[in-house]
Amino acid sequence: MLSVVRHSLTPRIAAVASAEVLALNLLFWALPFPRYLGGEAPEPLAQTSALMALGCAFFNTAVLQFSFWSFGLYARDALYGGGALTRRLGLALVFALALAAPPYLLFHFAIGETLDLAPERMVSVVLAFLAFVALERYCVLRLFNDRTRFGNVLILGTSPSTLAAIRETVEGQRGSPCRLAGVLSDDPAEVGGEIHGCEIAGIVADIRDFVDYRRVNTIVISLPRHNRHLPTDYLVRCKMAGIRVLYVGDFYESIARKVLLEDFSPLDFLYRSNLVMTRFRWLSKSVFEKSVALVLLVTSLPLMALAAVLVKLTSRGRVLYRQVRTGVSGRPFTLLKFRSMITDAEKNGARWAQQNDPRVTRWGRVMRRMRIDELPQLFNVLRGDMSFVGPRPERPEFVEQLEEEIPHYGQRHLVKPGITGWAQVAFHYGSSIEETAEKLRYDLYYIKHMSLGFDLLIILNTIRTVLYNGGAR
Repeated sequence: MLSVVRHSLTPRIAAVASAEVLALNLLFWALPFPRYLGGEAPEPLAQTSALMALGCAFFNTAVLQFSFWSFGLYARDALYGGGALTRRLGLALVFALALAAPPYLLFHFAIGETLDLAPERMVSVVLAFLAFVALERYCVLRLFNDRTRFGNVLILGTSPSTLAAIRETVEGQRGSPCRLAGVLSDDPAEVGGEIHGCEIAGIVADIRDFVDYRRVNTIVISLPRHNRHLPTDYLVRCKMAGIRVLYVGDFYESIARKVLLEDFSPLDFLYRSNLVMTRFRWLSKSVFEKSVALVLLVTSLPLMALAAVLVKLTSRGRVLYRQVRTGVSGRPFTLLKFRSMITDAEKNGARWAQQNDPRVTRWGRVMRRMRIDELPQLFNVLRGDMSFVGPRPERPEFVEQLEEEIPHYGQRHLVKPGITGWAQVAFHYGSSIEETAEKLRYDLYYIKHMSLGFDLLIILNTIRTVLYNGGAR
């Protein structure tokens, strides 16, 4: 989990979140509400007034912070771009109000007429907080430099792995925690060229001059371990001197939070992985996921009943759709979903869902956007066929084709498939071989770094994806 946190939580994001949590609590504490009519609280409520104010401050802070997270206000694009900041703020505040209003109303009716919810104080707090957010983000985003995590990066080698790493760094330049100082090749003929705008500045033998002259903080190795041009002794001295030395796959994962498929080997699970899944961790994951599934199943029963009725009313056919999928170790199982397509959707054979797929019913489109159609899979989790978090299960007829065309595709079956996963929250829906290969990068990253903390992070991101970006096609 630590590596996942380092890959996801940059200094700027940490500073922004911490400052806003502190500011919210101070504002709610400075202007306490609810307040008692007449200014004085009757006995025995007077003894608990300070505790109640503190509880309200924590509750309001938790609701607002959850809303901010759900609508992507702590995502890198919001911090570095800010173009959609106003819209996201508005949606987050409306969502926070919808979450907070019912508990306060119930509290008000339970206490009776002795309590005033003091809406004017709430408005004052929100306006003061918005002013603070505007000023704080303006200051923090200029005081903190995320590029200090890797600093100036020198890459050794011009292999396809190098191309992928540079492309990912250049495309995500705003959120990239580094600055590319240059590339050194093992082929003198390549000197003077460039890769995605990054200069091939010299040959590997000149590394000593470049490390000093360009103040290199990180060296990324994109050459085979036994390459005769690799200055192993000098790289060891650099590492002992405090310069970070990484292989290109590890560097790429830190930048992109997905696996560099061109450099991947199943041996990575042994030598370059944080995966330490003991029996206790597997048991903890199972208990956690089945507990979440049971709670969601109980709380969503009214919604599931409504969805089932609407499926029946809006189209012909069965309410539940049963389909064979490939599970852990390649074992097949029957997946449950609310039917979102017309009954004879695959009369011409199995095919991937497409953008604006005409086979999807009108109610089915709503269910897919809100992921309501996935709710019956909670039974799959309780039955042990699936995890709550993991790679999405694929159909056997597609798996056979994908394993032939995409290297290492079968590795995703090392763990149970999930209702949601890292690929689902970090990448859009895959409807081609190329997009499926891209999703595999995220699935393998999840397997390498899986932990209970990472699962919780994915669940929170799933909520944000459903609320802000919509669901599946």
